[in-house]
Amino acid sequence: MASRIAAQFEQLLSQHESQPDDYWTLALVKGSETYVFVYRDCTRREMLREFGRMAQCSELSFTWYDAAVLSQKLRSQTNPS
Repeated sequence: MASRIAAQFEQLLSQHESQPDDYWTLALVKGSETYVFVYRDCTRREMLREFGRMAQCSELSFTWYDAAVLSQKLRSQTNPS
């Protein structure tokens, strides 16, 4: 599941390569697991959707609370598009 998510996100980033945006990062550490997200302003909406998909996945320890916290952080650190 994690590799599928990474592949989907890589595809989203490659679709927006021609846009001159800075890259942003968010990280979440949960016990022995670390979630690192790299995104651009132009992929912000897709990243928010991905948080929801990850929260729905029972194979991950990523919860709806994690999705809400990271969504708030993402909104506060990026420029609105």
